[in-house]
Amino acid sequence: GNDVVLAWFYDSSDCVHVGGTAYKSVRGSETGPRLYNPKSYMDKNKIYYICTSSDHSRHKKTADYTGTKTAKEFMKLFKTDTKTTVTKTQVKDATVTITGTVKTTGSKNVDGSITIKDSQNKILKKNIKVKNGQFKTSVTVNKPGTQKITVTYNQNNVHKASSTTCKVVIPKNYTMETKQYGNTVSNTNLVVTLYDDKTKKIEKNKIVYVKFQNGTIRTVRTDKKGRAVIKINDTKSVKVQVYVRNSKKILNSKTVKVTVNKNAVKVTVDKVVKKGNKIVLTAHIISQNNRKVNGGNLVFKINGKTLRVDNTLNSNKSPLKLKVKNGIVSVSIPVNSKIINERLSAVYSGSYKYKANTSNVVKIKI
Repeated sequence: GNDVVLAWFYDSSDCVHVGGTAYKSVRGSETGPRLYNPKSYMDKNKIYYICTSSDHSRHKKTADYTGTKTAKEFMKLFKTDTKTTVTKTQVKDATVTITGTVKTTGSKNVDGSITIKDSQNKILKKNIKVKNGQFKTSVTVNKPGTQKITVTYNQNNVHKASSTTCKVVIPKNYTMETKQYGNTVSNTNLVVTLYDDKTKKIEKNKIVYVKFQNGTIRTVRTDKKGRAVIKINDTKSVKVQVYVRNSKKILNSKTVKVTVNKNAVKVTVDKVVKKGNKIVLTAHIISQNNRKVNGGNLVFKINGKTLRVDNTLNSNKSPLKLKVKNGIVSVSIPVNSKIINERLSAVYSGSYKYKANTSNVVKIKI
């Protein structure tokens, strides 16, 4: 019930495309007058058209002297229309699984292949098999947020191409790297580096949450290198929970054990100095990072016996415990001939921050 008319404009290089030599008009012949604006005429009258060129005998590769190209273009007019439908999408991180169908306009299943593109028209995957009108495949979409995906059924010798679109929401998430710097009291930092879990790019100016064992939560923002530096103030090893979140939920979480030790110290005793009828005992306490120690007590010992508050060694009085301040302890005691040439040492008790230690031994000489 359909009339098909094939008009071959001999040696017309292009009758339907802008810039073609016969775009504005086609010369007439014994069968009819000149036709102006042939493309507009055919569009207006709903005439299907094709165009190939014999290139005016210039013998280019694009020429169609045999009519083969014309025949192929002509046969395309008889291909069956198709309809592509996405029936289901599933998103897990950056992976999108797409399920769908391809049918003719008469609802018959077709075979062939599809191509999938992203919002920027970039091909995510091609030559995906369609069998009995069904397809299912997975693609990776690295850009977070709402993304449009285009699914196109590729035309073949029997069926025309068709396309459809669907929208998916790709969640924003992060990966974290943690590294400890230092391992002593007041000198321990935990550094968290934050990355986009899909592009692996560093994340600047993002909030990192740190939850300590006592329930305290601190927040630190990442710097221009994607790093959040958390100072650990605990006096012993602890476990902390590091996480990032949005307004609704925690996106990524990691439990980290942070090792914290007391600082080692070095205790030294100076040579004994006589001042009048007294002698001065002096000790220095320096931390492992060359800082003057504050806190803790120190006692002096002579021949291994602890100096007492009554300046004796053998009484039942309490030991003379001297507070350490600015890394030094000094005390004056009466001159006693019994301690001349004896061995002097100092014992540091340690503190919440520093380890205990014993000094070198010097002889008491006046």
